Amino acid sequence: MPWLDGLRAVSVLAVIGDHEYISFEKTAWVHRLARGGFVGVDVFFVISGFLITSLLLREREKTGRIDAPAFYLRRARRLFPALAVLLIAVLGGAVLFESNHEHQVLGAVVVTALYAANWVQAFGGVHLGALGHTWSLACEEQFYLLWPALLTVLAIVGVRGRWLVAVLTAGSVAAVVYVVVAVQSHWGFYRVYFALDTHCAGLLIGATLGAAWTLDLLPSGRIWTAVRRLSGVVGAVALLATIEAGVTLPRHLASTFAHLRIVTSYQCTGADYLIASFAAAAIIWALAAEAPTNPAARALGWAPLRGLGRISYGLYLYSAPITIWLTPSTTGIHSVPALMSLQVGLSIVLAWLSFETIERLFRVRRPASPPPDTLLAGDGARRQPPPKKADSSYQYASAASVGLRPGSTGSGGAGRSGSSPVVEC
Repeated sequence: MPWLDGLRAVSVLAVIGDHEYISFEKTAWVHRLARGGFVGVDVFFVISGFLITSLLLREREKTGRIDAPAFYLRRARRLFPALAVLLIAVLGGAVLFESNHEHQVLGAVVVTALYAANWVQAFGGVHLGALGHTWSLACEEQFYLLWPALLTVLAIVGVRGRWLVAVLTAGSVAAVVYVVVAVQSHWGFYRVYFALDTHCAGLLIGATLGAAWTLDLLPSGRIWTAVRRLSGVVGAVALLATIEAGVTLPRHLASTFAHLRIVTSYQCTGADYLIASFAAAAIIWALAAEAPTNPAARALGWAPLRGLGRISYGLYLYSAPITIWLTPSTTGIHSVPALMSLQVGLSIVLAWLSFETIERLFRVRRPASPPPDTLLAGDGARRQPPPKKADSSYQYASAASVGLRPGSTGSGGAGRSGSSPVVEC
């Protein structure tokens, strides 16, 4: 799915735009460009839910069970090394340049390392400085911790196939309703936005789509093909509009979400990230079924976008601290375009270096078990040899850190190929 890397690139660029927006909020053209860029995080949530659920269900189909400890180890090896480098850099910078605040920074580092940044900000209203953006990593890690166990329990009690998709659909609807209730009950911005229970809709929507796709339960036929394509177009327009300017709500809805704020200068509504989640799911549904021939899929598969998508995890990690540290006062650069170029360029360089060195060093290779394209012929099994260069045979997710073998289109509906794709963490 090369286009999925392109979708990650669009998402991380939106998030970087949000980081720049916060840094240059008084600059009019920056304010206009990406004041809704924070919803890129929710696109990552949908991608994570989709890919992780697909991975776990395929593992259960192949082996009869979900190996949760192995899954947790893959997650840790894929995600923690780059984060550890960031934490060391932040702590080292505090010791060298912020000796008066080193204890506060140390607390932020510990909270981040424990993947608890979302709950600390949700209940304490605490600002974690250069590590504040790690709340989303904490949400995903908590999802990774709970999801294999939940799928296993559902399988034990007989919730499989269509029933599994039905349960996940109900869970997604409940998550959306829960957000609305939380807002109406005036829980406050920090509690609603940062906590996993009130910001898990994207993960569950993606998981529902991933389950339906993997189990080949998505609707098909001419009418549904037209619906799928239309939903993809509508989803793309809605997502771009939300990123570019945020959502302008009708008066009767605005009163519901108006008190939510990401910072005092602009509005972040619960509707924004819910719309972004549904839009991302619609795009994935539309493109996954006909990616090889879809013009949008080919556009998202453009090599530079794919390259940014592959390093999007590092981009997300490093861009926020860089925009905080590189300011006109610390750099002597007072031109907004010049300083933005420096911040974004340095973020890309560091993310690429992190991907090529730290992340590759800890990346898990192909398991020793037989590949899925084993050809069975009676009692004698003929196996195709694995590719010589494993790195070139995989696509890697950033937020989800999961890839499907290039050339396979996943599963479900018209896009299902004859063999299961290799899933790698």
